Amino acid sequence: MTFEPEHGEMHVRPLRVWVSMILLLAASLAVRSAAWAHWGTGTIESEGAEYARIAENLRNGVGFVGLVTPGPQLNFNPLYPLLIVGTTFLTNNYEWAARLVCLVLGALLPLPVFGIASRLFNRRVGYIAAVLTLLHPLLVNLSFTTFSEGPYTTLLLVAVYLTIVAISQASTKLWLLVGAAFGLAWLIRAEVTAAFGIAVLFVLFAAGGSLAARSKRALVAIAAFLVLLMPEVIFIYKSTGKLRPEVKSIIFSYTGKRILAAETRPGVDYESPGGHHEVPSPAPNFDEGQRWEERWAFYGIDSNLKGMGFPLRPHVELVRETHVSLRDTLRLFVKGVRQNTSELFRALSSDWFGSPFLPALALLGALRRPWRGPRTSQRLFVLLIAIAPVLATFFALWTQARYYFALVPLLCIWAANGLFEMGLWTKATTMAAGWKSLSRSALFHRGR
Repeated sequence: MTFEPEHGEMHVRPLRVWVSMILLLAASLAVRSAAWAHWGTGTIESEGAEYARIAENLRNGVGFVGLVTPGPQLNFNPLYPLLIVGTTFLTNNYEWAARLVCLVLGALLPLPVFGIASRLFNRRVGYIAAVLTLLHPLLVNLSFTTFSEGPYTTLLLVAVYLTIVAISQASTKLWLLVGAAFGLAWLIRAEVTAAFGIAVLFVLFAAGGSLAARSKRALVAIAAFLVLLMPEVIFIYKSTGKLRPEVKSIIFSYTGKRILAAETRPGVDYESPGGHHEVPSPAPNFDEGQRWEERWAFYGIDSNLKGMGFPLRPHVELVRETHVSLRDTLRLFVKGVRQNTSELFRALSSDWFGSPFLPALALLGALRRPWRGPRTSQRLFVLLIAIAPVLATFFALWTQARYYFALVPLLCIWAANGLFEMGLWTKATTMAAGWKSLSRSALFHRGR
């Protein structure tokens, strides 16, 4: 049975949605501001200090230079520092500017979550997902730290929402927006490249229209993505002489090879990727939170007392000297899978992730009913997007909990559907139990 809206209802519903979105945004901002005021912030986070110094140097004309390494900072992408620069005209303080950027973008996060959940399931699930995102302690706390994961997650979810809409509509303009949205997310963290690649595959194989039309939309999305990448590519080329979109993969490979060398040949001379000889001797006094191989890989020095870990070397020098082969990449990936899989499951079972309730609800929301119809491709896309950041961690031989933060709002979407399904089951069960009780009561009185 179909439902034809009455005259004027098509205008009432969008108005209600807009009002509810404004209320969600206001509540999200209020919750995060209250949490910030109650718990405070403490010292600026290590990564935030680097971003804040880059912003300060940009505004003072020094260039894209941070605290950690001499010379240009090539490991971090430019959008977050640029947002901090713009916000300092309001705060006149770089730390508070970074926190304000995270607060605003963190408060916006429930909106794309609502849009994605409404498209995958229905509007009620959308509201539940938005509320879960609004109240999740990790996402609330992330909104007033200075980590880049907060702004990145919001931009990633905006790009995911636009992709879901574009999959179901034959619109070249929408795919232009998709490419631009992923490009903005990339300008904060380059890990979004895998997610964008998945989106391109879906426009080619899951969207409607002829092959020529789908190819055109894919090319438009790629072109918009590359246009936003181009300034960073030019900056890296001018600094290093190499044509690359990013250098984080080189830094990860360089450090990963050093860790492998320390593990396989401890206590012997080792020729680092830059051609310098070092002796990775064990150091039992290192902190328990990090293996000595990792410490040496980050902060080791050669026989001439020259720093060889990537935090101690100019990024320009490291990129020019390091050559990464396909064999090296495969070795690091295999080692990363073996080593980081346990870390992944430890993160998924952590209190900050919402375990065990949130993952259990998400599993229920994903598998309670079979996937049918046009929403199947959209749900599959969101599921694959959740896998992309996990794959990125397998190329690093060290991991941190914040690498998995982007999974939390995606999990909230599936968990919201799990809660909705539980509500339907409870309602149906209660009604059925009530009807049986009424039937038995009627039979009892009739028998009398």
